[in-house]
Amino acid sequence: MRILLTFVALLLSCVGWAQETRPVDALINPVRNAGFEQATSAGEGFANWAFHISRSAKVSVAVDATGGRAATRAPVFHNESPLEPHVYGRFVQGVPVLPGIPYRLSCWVKGENVSSGNHWTDWQSYQLMLPSGTFDWTRVECEFSTGPEQTKLDLGLNVVNLVDKLWVDDLELRPMAACGEAMAGGKAIVLCPQSLVVEKEDLSVSVLWQGLRTEPARLSLDVRHAGETVGAAEVTVNGREGQAAVSLKLQPAPGNTGDLSVTFLDADSRPLGTLRRQLTLISATYARERLRAVEKQLAVLREQMEKWQTRGLPLDYPRVTETVASNFLPWVAEDLDHGEVGRAVQQLDELDGILSDAIAECGAPPPVGVLTVPRYAGGLVSIAGGHFASEVTWPDGRRETRPVFFNGLGHFTAVRRDVEKLPAYGLNIIQVEFGPNSVVRPDFTTDLEPVRQFRELLDRAQRSGVAVNLLISPHYFPGWALERWPELGGVNGGFIRFDVDAPQSRQVLETYLRAIIPPLRGHPALHSICLSNEPIYVSAPNSQYNRDKWHAWLAARHGTVQRLNERWGTSYTRFDDVPIQDPDDLKPRPALYDWVTFNNQRFAGFHRWMADIIHELAPDLPVHAKIMNLPFNRSTITWGNDVEQFCDLSQIAGNDCSNGYIHEDISSAGNGGVGENLYYDLLRSMRGQPSFNSENHVVADRNWRPVPGMHMRNLVWQGALHGQGASTVWVWERTYDNASDFAGSIMHRPAMCDAHGRAALDLMRLAPAVVALQDAPARVAVVYSICSHTWNPEYANCAIRTYHALSLLGEKVDFITANQLAAGKGREYQAIILPQVTHIEHGGFQALKTFSRLPGKQLVALGEGCLASDEYGRPRSTTSFRFTTLPGDQSVHDLQDALARSLRLEQPVHVVEAATGRPPSMATWRWGRDGDRWLVNVCNYARKPVRLRVQCQGAKRLTNLFTGRRMGPEFTLGMLEPILIEAR
Repeated sequence: MRILLTFVALLLSCVGWAQETRPVDALINPVRNAGFEQATSAGEGFANWAFHISRSAKVSVAVDATGGRAATRAPVFHNESPLEPHVYGRFVQGVPVLPGIPYRLSCWVKGENVSSGNHWTDWQSYQLMLPSGTFDWTRVECEFSTGPEQTKLDLGLNVVNLVDKLWVDDLELRPMAACGEAMAGGKAIVLCPQSLVVEKEDLSVSVLWQGLRTEPARLSLDVRHAGETVGAAEVTVNGREGQAAVSLKLQPAPGNTGDLSVTFLDADSRPLGTLRRQLTLISATYARERLRAVEKQLAVLREQMEKWQTRGLPLDYPRVTETVASNFLPWVAEDLDHGEVGRAVQQLDELDGILSDAIAECGAPPPVGVLTVPRYAGGLVSIAGGHFASEVTWPDGRRETRPVFFNGLGHFTAVRRDVEKLPAYGLNIIQVEFGPNSVVRPDFTTDLEPVRQFRELLDRAQRSGVAVNLLISPHYFPGWALERWPELGGVNGGFIRFDVDAPQSRQVLETYLRAIIPPLRGHPALHSICLSNEPIYVSAPNSQYNRDKWHAWLAARHGTVQRLNERWGTSYTRFDDVPIQDPDDLKPRPALYDWVTFNNQRFAGFHRWMADIIHELAPDLPVHAKIMNLPFNRSTITWGNDVEQFCDLSQIAGNDCSNGYIHEDISSAGNGGVGENLYYDLLRSMRGQPSFNSENHVVADRNWRPVPGMHMRNLVWQGALHGQGASTVWVWERTYDNASDFAGSIMHRPAMCDAHGRAALDLMRLAPAVVALQDAPARVAVVYSICSHTWNPEYANCAIRTYHALSLLGEKVDFITANQLAAGKGREYQAIILPQVTHIEHGGFQALKTFSRLPGKQLVALGEGCLASDEYGRPRSTTSFRFTTLPGDQSVHDLQDALARSLRLEQPVHVVEAATGRPPSMATWRWGRDGDRWLVNVCNYARKPVRLRVQCQGAKRLTNLFTGRRMGPEFTLGMLEPILIEAR
């Protein structure tokens, strides 16, 4: 995506890095003009601060000469632009920082009618949110850590949402690492890597000091492990302010911890003070000792599993851990041979943890019912409502057709090699791919060798109880075709770089499909076909077929040019005069609405064409496309992804979604799970199909930092609760190339692999309960409107906050489109919410008018002007509607409170924070009735544990279905931890 920033330097005299700074300056508050008292050299604005405007943001900053906390100078901001991606004003200064230490950022703010969302950020390490509403001077702060080599930081205030007046004063950035505050009256700090591989690198130490009363003469450095010195040095220094850099060669130690002491000495060798840092000293010697210790742990687990086997206990859960450990240990040894000691130790730490847990589990086994898991038998899969179903095998040999959840891996060589191992990992599906470039020859004959190899994989998978999804990868378009017809190129379509409307493109793809589908149809292991990878279609500016299709669409849409001109406010004489729209021009207008509608129909139509060919050849073969999580990003509305149309052409709601673990405290949440759940619920709301995330990004590419297994458990379990019936995780590959997309993948992360398999087994075991929660009727629907998304930049953010607020209130949320409203689907709900739905098509408008007047129904409008315009921006009257109107710019928690008061819904189930009795602030929950029992699923998305209380109408006995054990009404959930409760 291209982002255009217009830089307007209004307040700059010395900004960013124009002024030379010294590292020692970072020991004190490094913010220049932190109180905003100084003007620029021209006597204007604020020295050392710059102001930038992004896109067309209507943001301004002025000098309030007496507006500060002490009636001194302060900046006051005003913003007339509502929240929209990449539209903001940024007040910024670059400052020096010290690497690898924690910092606290704080400032004072005062506001009048400040909307939510305004914040300080550098987009990478911190986010300091400002209050909303009207408030007197308030101090806000956040804590974060700098990167291991970071020496600079942007302090940037992003004014992103509507503001009448916002004052800022007294900004402060302070290092929180242990400084020698009493060090001869001054300050000092020692900087060094937190960990290092001693065979590969020396210990680099930087010492900074400032304001000492006594001038130091020497620095004495000493590194000890278990009381023994493993490295030492002494250097001469001078000055009450200064810095020194020292490199120490360390001896390998038999452990992995060390302590660094840095002592300041005066000229008479008297100590002035000592700074200490704890180190992690990684050595190959230590790692190989750890490897042997973990191998012994694995042997103990295997002994315990043999005892279980003699007792007739199912081994599925400990088998996952045993499989992960037995496969990872040789990889760890290989890492050590490659000199990758750090990542080897990280994996050994994780293996130690999961093996210890599994050994403890074997020593105190849970109830047998918790251990008894049905396994997919490798047969044909059907789609029953919103879930998959197939024949399963129980440990006693019984066979039964029941709901099946598919969890597995993708996407290249390793999954093909390891397909027989997957059940032992607790998994049961893979995705692989091949494309037309390997099948269709220049004379349009075909090479079926890829099909033969794929059929062999299907046979192996069926014997192993593993399903296979095939990505047919049209983006692997033959190079010879682009050489023969160069006019097919020049397309901005993400992976798809060819003209989808050209007959030559269609000929290549149809030849491909008609060659590969007949040999594959009916194979029991073939789960489904994925039509395309991350499909987008932004522009094909050189395509005559694109222009012709656009003009034909306009003629069919409007009938006459005169009617188009009336709707658009234009003066064209022919449809052929209407230009192709610029996909980067997102200014709300009738032409943008029509272009978005056209492109969505055209691109979904291309996929429907492929699906129709497949279903002509194999009528029962399910298809889907892995559309990305883009629906609520207004920057991508011209990319051709309409979830309603893609779901309509598919039997499965395909998607490619990511949810990363949040390492730093830039958020109160542990991951982005609420946004991912929203996407799954949106997909499920279209036609009720199961969704398939066939490229499930669970950790960022090239990220080597540790990620807890609970993050993976959260994604697998919560995804299923919100409609995910199948998932293949990106990516089952290992690499020594740190620039590769495979670097840091789950094949380097045993704790995530263990959690993956165990959560997948839980889903198979508890499938009927999960399906009951999936199928529980939603009482509330939120209007999903591409029309409003196109016209109103505030729509998407309001819809996201509405979903989040309802999830914290325990409501299952459906989304409903104008087409569904026009078809009468709205009558299924007790309440429909309009999140700043200012524009909507005629059918949806009429249906909502009828709904608003039905007895027992409630229509809630968030924000003024809901439904006041049609799809072409023409005004409508809503005087005959019955609305409950709430402010549309409230924060999630304010909206949570407002909806709790406004929605007239019975609450037979309550989940509240135990300490306050209030609805959870960071725990989403969902409930449903299944026969004679209540089912309640709760998940804590906070970065810290939360104590909750549950109450179900008429229930006297609560059971944790994960453990099979009774529980009380109060319980604690750790970060990202879910729980499924049965209440009778």
